[in-house]
Parts: sequence; structure tokens; C-alpha cells
Amino acid sequence: MLGGMCTLKYKGLSRFLALVTIVAFVAIWSFLFIGCEDDSDTGTGSGVVISAWTTEELILEGNHFRAVSFIDEDNGWLVGQGGNIIRTSDGGNSWTQLPGKTMDDLFDVAFFDTDTGWTVGKNGSILYTHNGGQSWRNDLYHYTYETIYSVEYLSSHKLFATGNNATLIFSLDGGQTWNSSSVENNVDIFDISIYDTTAVAVGDSGCIFIGTDFSKIIERLATDTLTDTTWCPDTTVTVIDTIDPPETTFVIDTIPCGIDITFDTLFHALDTVWSEWNTTTSGTSLPLNSVTMVNSTTGWAVGNNGIILNTTDRGVTWTVQADGEFDDDLLKVRFDDASNGWITGTNGIILSTSNGGANWIVQNSNVIFDLYDIAHVASDDFWAVGSLTLLKSTDDGSTWEPNNSGTIPTPSLMDITFVNDSLGFAVGYGAAILRTTNGGDSWEYRRRNPEYYVEEWFTKVQFLNADTGFCVGQHGITPGTGVILKTIDGGETWEKGLIYYGELPDTTLAIEDVFSLDYNHCWIVAGDKILKSTDGGFEWEKMELQTTNDLNGIVFINEETGWAVGMNGTILKTESDSLGWIDLTIDTISTDLYDVTFVNDTTGWAVGKDGIILNTLDSGTTWTEQNSGTSNGLNTVFFKDELTGWVIGYGGTILYTINGGETWTKQPSPTSANLNNIAVSDSTYTDLWIVGENGLILSTTSSGN
Repeated sequence: MLGGMCTLKYKGLSRFLALVTIVAFVAIWSFLFIGCEDDSDTGTGSGVVISAWTTEELILEGNHFRAVSFIDEDNGWLVGQGGNIIRTSDGGNSWTQLPGKTMDDLFDVAFFDTDTGWTVGKNGSILYTHNGGQSWRNDLYHYTYETIYSVEYLSSHKLFATGNNATLIFSLDGGQTWNSSSVENNVDIFDISIYDTTAVAVGDSGCIFIGTDFSKIIERLATDTLTDTTWCPDTTVTVIDTIDPPETTFVIDTIPCGIDITFDTLFHALDTVWSEWNTTTSGTSLPLNSVTMVNSTTGWAVGNNGIILNTTDRGVTWTVQADGEFDDDLLKVRFDDASNGWITGTNGIILSTSNGGANWIVQNSNVIFDLYDIAHVASDDFWAVGSLTLLKSTDDGSTWEPNNSGTIPTPSLMDITFVNDSLGFAVGYGAAILRTTNGGDSWEYRRRNPEYYVEEWFTKVQFLNADTGFCVGQHGITPGTGVILKTIDGGETWEKGLIYYGELPDTTLAIEDVFSLDYNHCWIVAGDKILKSTDGGFEWEKMELQTTNDLNGIVFINEETGWAVGMNGTILKTESDSLGWIDLTIDTISTDLYDVTFVNDTTGWAVGKDGIILNTLDSGTTWTEQNSGTSNGLNTVFFKDELTGWVIGYGGTILYTINGGETWTKQPSPTSANLNNIAVSDSTYTDLWIVGENGLILSTTSSGN
């Protein structure tokens, strides 16, 4: 984690004196020739301002992309870890995260046109869409529980997929139903490629499978006559009669290649299938990860330790083109024709050939991450994807650059919390639940169960310890519908039983805040309601309130005493369930309040719209307005003790006090984005974190000073 300049530590007196001299010179020069810092709301002025807050790069481990599919130079899709699916419709200038239907890693994606596509992955994930990915169906989500590595289409309705433990399945209805093929060896099958009547699959231990028992499935469409129809190679014809009920299926004997077939009815050729697959010799025992056929006879297969194989006889025999010349495992091979091809692999390797693999040239990808897939989009345009990587080339692969102009969308983050200096969580829009286990160096998606959609957004997250935590928000498809999640395994899973869509007592309102005092006692605010649970969130009781204003924040210091704030200056307090909630709203203040905090039973603060900061020293009976020095909306207040605290808000506002708010100092901020919440990750309150819009994360190791 990078620190601001104020956090740099020097060993040795000479370095320290040198630093002091430089800083002093800069300060004097700034005063004389540039001028003093102004007092604008953004915290930037014409003077030299050094921010102790660092903008952290949000490295999402969920952005391990495994596959890419482009149907033209504009329309493309990426899939990867955690069920991520994103799309571009402008050639990668921008990307949109699509609603998924699984948390499982996705390993391949294939689109037939702008509407029809498929993606496959772990635990038998087989998803299909007919609207470009705006929604996905998984009718046969668990047709198999094996991991599915690849999917290949021959038409909009005919598909093949391969996976673990000799999984080789096909669908004849666009992925709605699937059937299994017979494979000789019980090995993992990583990829499949089909061209016309040639089908080849590759897998572990150097296994290569060739489709046999070729057959045609045709459908009777009318009672006309069709003659002189030739099928090749030797073909078994299965007829599905859909004209005269009841439907009947019958098989015509195998017809040798070149023999004309005459039917007394008109049939339409629907599908080609291979019901059996035979193993052929590859000449290697290394795992083969990818295969491609560019015509009925010619293809390539690649695998670990840089192995490259070539066939010119439908996959019956294979010739080694490279074995040991490249140290990296080769993960994907793509060819445009019999001459021009590309390969990607581990450690950022990209290979290209223009002579059918007689020679392979190493291209400079400028990355060290594994590259799992590559796509040739237009004449000179390519995309490559991998671990934390999305690369684009516009010069036929001669140079590769990260797709910075089309940054992968990151969610606006609404809240952050740290359990210790390593384990932290952040939540936000797009159903984002992020977790770090390395002190914020990287973050991973921890999403909910597959049947829940990314249209949810989360506003607050709180953890009691490394295992138990709550997350609340609302469901975006049905605005105003509350969502509650609970985890008891450190965010690995979030309990389905604690997700409510309008099932909370007497409320279907969005949940703005949650406060958990211990394992049993927790409260939420939703609209103009407060709900309490005494059994860890399984049952909720609605509290009686004296307000109809929406509430935004809530805090408790023990099982009985708590405060809540909301719109139009609403301030509520409770000292016991029997006494209910008392309205402490100040008549002279109608400003919306967004957050509240108390450090003991008497001293607290509330913040809100137009830069308002209120302070109480008598448990909320009376409130005094403090001078924030800004008119920006303030979203969160956070205090270490009665004296030291921070307030953050709109326009990158970060305020700091060491005297209980008698004076507030504006800390220089590296951003003008809206800031939503703040958290501490160490016991000394020097390591602080802030989250904001568009995935913004700020950090400091010096309390922001």
C-alpha cells in the first residue's frame, strides 16, 4: 500500500535533515511565489498541498477473465471468476457489467449473434441468453455437477460442451436440454473444436478425441417429395416426425458416403451429432488445453510446457511443431485460416504465426499474468484476457496495451469495514460484496447465492468478528425492497435465509443502515421504520416511532440505548424497548441528517446535508451546530474518542478534528468524487480507509495528516 509523502520514514539523521530542508524550501517558495491554500470545498488551492490520502487501485480478483467472445468489432463479452459477465457494444471504449446467475467461475463464452450466447463454468454452470446477456437462464444448471471448460456452437441451436471426468455433452435446442456422448477415457476434456463434419476434443494426459458414429437428425416438415440427397461421410439418419401426431422417431439405416437418398416426404436437416468419440495418439502425455480446426482436415492443439501439435488429416495423426521451445503452458490457440494463428498462455506469453506454425513469433504482451483467451476482432484488432488483465492490440498483435480507455466497470462502494489489519469488506452497487485478506492489496468478489441478481445494491456492512457479519441494502429490480444478508464463515457465503424481499415486518422499504451490538442484538433502519432482532437476524420486530420521516443512520452503545437520524433533521433516541423512541428533533434545524455516532452515553455527533455537523454532550437532549467550513453534503462521521474524529462527504471532502469538533481541519483530498464511508484497520487509528463512487478507495497510514 502506497502512503502519502507525510508517511515516508527515513533512516539516518542526514536523510531526515535533507527532507526537512526540502520541505521548508517548498513551503517558503510556495508562500512567496504561489500563495496560500484557499478554502474551497474541494480542499485544493493555488498553494502546494500534499495529501496523506492515497488513491488505491481497486484490484478486483473477481476480474480474472477466462474467456472472450466478439461477434464483430463492436460487440464483445468477457466472463471469469465469481460469475462475472461484462459486455461492450462500442469496441471496448466502455464496458457494462451484466446481471449474472451464478457465483461459480465461468471458463468459456460463445455468442452466435448480438442476442444469442452461452457461458459455462464450475459446478455444471450452463447459462444461455437470448437478449445479449441482459438476462440469463440456467434451466439445467445442474445437468451435471462437473466443471464445464468449453462450449462450441455449430448453429444457434446446436452446441457441444466439454468438462471434467470425460464430460462431453451436446444440445440440439440452444442449450435448454443436453445429452451425453460416449468417451473412451475417463479424463478431463478441456476444449473442443468442430468444423463441418470434423470434431476434435483435447484433454488431460495428452488425450485427443475424434467424433465417430456420425449421424444426421432431420425433421419432417411437409409431405412433399425430396430426391437425390447425398450425405457424407457414412451417415445414420434419424427422423423426427412432427407433422402427424403422435410424434414418432425412426432411424434409417446407415447410408454410405456418396449414395443418393430419396425420401417420399420433405425433411429439413437439423443437426449433426457424434454419439461416440474415439481416442487417437497425440505423441505426448502432457495436458492439452486447447484445440482449433480451421477446415475439415487442418487443426492445431496446444498444451503444457509449450507443446504445439498440428494435424492435416482430420485429427487422426498429429505432428509436433514445438516441444520445449517455450517454457510456458499454452492455454488457448486460435487460427483464422491455415496460415495465420495465435496462442496465449501463462506468464503473459502470446505467440503468432503466418505460415501455419512452421515458425512462431513471441509477441510482447507487457504483462506477466496468465492469458487464457484471445480473439481476432477486426483486420488488425485483437483482444486478450487473463488474470487481472484485459489487453488490446490494434496493430495485428505487434504491440499490446491494457484497455485503460475502456476500464472494466467497478461498482460505487457505499461502506467499508475492517475486522483486523488484514481482513476487510466493502459493499456497494451491483450487489458488490468485496473482501480483502491482505490488508487491501487486492480485493475479491464474494457474491450471494446464484438465484439472486446483481441489481441489488448494498449500503452498509458490519462484522462482529472474523466470521460473523451483516450486509444490508435494497433490491434494484423492485425499488424500495429491503435486502438483509448474514455470513458466519467470514464472507465465504451469505445466508439465503436472511435475504428478505419485502418480507420484513410491515416494510418493503430500502434498508439504509445496520448496527450489530453483539451476536444477537442488531437494528436496521428502513424508510421511516426501525427494526430490531434479538436472535441474530432471524426474526425482526418493528419499533414504535414518533416520526414519518425516512431514517438514514443508527447507533447503539448498549442493548437499551441508541440513536437514529434522518430526513428533515430527525433525531430519535431510545433508552429501553418499554419506553420506546423519543423524538429529539430540533425545531430550528430541518436539514437532512445522514449519519450519527456516539463514543459514550453522553457524547455524539450527527452529520448531513449542506455541511451540517451537530454535537451533543448530554445524550442528545441538546445539540450544538459546529462549523464544518464546507457546504458539501457530509455522509459519514467517525470518532476515535471524545476528541479525535473524521467526517467525509461529497466532492472528496475529508474533515479532521482533535478537539471534539470545536474546530475542523480540511485534509487535502486526492479526489473530487463523492466519499461514502470510512473505516480503521489498526488499533492506533493511523491506518484509515475511505470508499466512494466508481470503486474509489482511499487509504492513509498517518491518520490523514
